Amino acid sequence: MKKDIEKILEEKGNQIKTAKIPDEIENYIKTGIEKGKKRKLILKQRKKFSYIAAGIVLVLFVMSIRLSTSVAAYISQIPGFQSIVHLVRYDKGLDLAVKNNFIQPIYLSKEDEGMKVSIDGLIVDESRIIVFYSIENKSDNPIKLKDIKLYDNNNQLLEDVSVSWNGFDNLNKEKVSFIDIAFSEEKDKIPDKLNVDFEFKGIKSSLFNFSIPIDKEKFIGLKEVFILNKTVEIDKQKITFEKVIIYPTRIAVYISYDTKNTKKILGFYDMKIIDEDNDIFGQISNGVTSTIKDDNNIILYFQSNFFKKPKNLYIVFSKIKAIDKDKEYVLIDLKNNTILNKPDEKLNLNDIVNNGNDIELTFTIEKIDNSNNFYSPFYSEFEDSSMKKYNFLNWSIHAVENEKIEKVIIKIPNVSYDNPVKFKIVDYPLLIGDREIKIKVK
Repeated sequence: MKKDIEKILEEKGNQIKTAKIPDEIENYIKTGIEKGKKRKLILKQRKKFSYIAAGIVLVLFVMSIRLSTSVAAYISQIPGFQSIVHLVRYDKGLDLAVKNNFIQPIYLSKEDEGMKVSIDGLIVDESRIIVFYSIENKSDNPIKLKDIKLYDNNNQLLEDVSVSWNGFDNLNKEKVSFIDIAFSEEKDKIPDKLNVDFEFKGIKSSLFNFSIPIDKEKFIGLKEVFILNKTVEIDKQKITFEKVIIYPTRIAVYISYDTKNTKKILGFYDMKIIDEDNDIFGQISNGVTSTIKDDNNIILYFQSNFFKKPKNLYIVFSKIKAIDKDKEYVLIDLKNNTILNKPDEKLNLNDIVNNGNDIELTFTIEKIDNSNNFYSPFYSEFEDSSMKKYNFLNWSIHAVENEKIEKVIIKIPNVSYDNPVKFKIVDYPLLIGDREIKIKVK
């Protein structure tokens, strides 16, 4: 065993010595060593060889991930790391974070009744925690991931966070994913220890829990803040870009709308962030995309260029989604199956069905184009004419093949409502704006 390890070290050492050194190596070393050397590897010892090999790989990772593709390929053999590399490819910011060693490789695993759950890695900064995990069902039983709950070091549920994760039904092989935990404000809310509970349906030992320590010294202060306070006007609607904060995992753009605007602004259709190389960092699409503080204040999240360190940075867009303020609520007459108020003719109520325990409403929306972009038109909380509030039981969105149409199905409680009911619109395919707007960040 000792000879095998020595042979690996010798081979990898020779590869590093003979690797072609890029011109920008000094910056890589500063980034990889000054920040990367602080990262702590948390491992669960399974076998002596895997424990030692992982430690060897961590050293190689810190010193040479950007020096040699062969070394990078070798590093990717760390348990769970290859799946992490694959998962972050969709996001430039997370991809840069991994390449710059802003990740804690972890191996925590529990197995019971043929179900194996592993925590493979962790990325943390002041605004976000991303937990990479894998699930493997070795049994023949259909098992469903029912819920994931997150607690701090005092076993209190995490507060003021937005959480995104993918559910797995009828697991029959290993699948990998991540939990995206987004903090909406600049406060010290990152816990010293993150406790994660995975709850399954279909097995007796339904709860798998993990305790993951978080060292805040690894990331505190790693951000760039730019105060903008720049106001632009589109179709007589004023929008102020207050500030931009660039974190290692995402860019937060703080935006406010003038209270005197005649239209309700729902979002930005084509906003992106570009640098001097015209490299585009788009809005986060798989995870938490925004935080709505109130009707006139929002934070949009974009892929991060923290590790690229661009000299110039711009916010660019040309169109926004907006509706008249007197059209921001859809009024539905449940007795006569009709819409009394709606933004325009793109929205139609197709059917209302009483299913006994619930009432199912089916809408169709004409999209702007035939792309895969879908709209979640309504806020999940609604009210009747007496202003009593209710919540959707569930909702789903379906594409209509070969058409610019999407179908939205909503189920609400089957109770006695003070007719009509009122749904608030939060997203809709109605655009204003006809020129490019470019705002300099730095």
